[in-house]
Amino acid sequence: QWVWTQFWLDPWLEGEPLGLRFPRLFAICDDPAILVSAAALDEGWNIAFRRSFGPDEVREWTDLREVVPLPLSQDPDTVSWSLSPSGEFSVSSAYQALCRVPVLQWLSPLWKAPMPLKIKIFVWQLLRDRLPSGTEVLKRHGPGNGLCPLCHVPETGTHILFSCVAAQALWCFVREALGPEWEAHDLAEFLQVRATQVGRKRRLFWLIFAAMMW
Repeated sequence: QWVWTQFWLDPWLEGEPLGLRFPRLFAICDDPAILVSAAALDEGWNIAFRRSFGPDEVREWTDLREVVPLPLSQDPDTVSWSLSPSGEFSVSSAYQALCRVPVLQWLSPLWKAPMPLKIKIFVWQLLRDRLPSGTEVLKRHGPGNGLCPLCHVPETGTHILFSCVAAQALWCFVREALGPEWEAHDLAEFLQVRATQVGRKRRLFWLIFAAMMW
């Protein structure tokens, strides 16, 4: 409800104050700080001016009446968040709008998984390729040459956890214990198949996967 919104000074219509959009009318208005709630009447807008209009003010007044909607309803206004289908604010929708990052459908199950927060954050860094791997440290002019000390290839998060000889030995043990479907070569493809399961299988997957990555 427009109880505290100023008609001329607040950007309540199309993101720009009406005082800036219609400067001639604003210069002769009787109350520059009038509220929208005070200016809105059942039969229209109640805006007072200190003098009669000249030709320029008449043109601005005509434009203003075309832009400002008539106050047809006295029902309270509601707040709606346009970035979310439900109309309700969410941190994830704001984050996606600000960062313009692709939506990964397996991230939501990760945050709901029953494991410590620090491990969730670690796995989230892996999924975003933000682990302090050799290549990431090298980008920030840190120590080292950015190569894996065992394989002598660029050390990325994916290499550490999937392609390195040490990681391959771990995955071999997991496949023998849990089955061939735990074959992992590409992180995105692996998660696309395994992380979107439903029910207990999804929870079990995240527990095992997070423990291995940690």
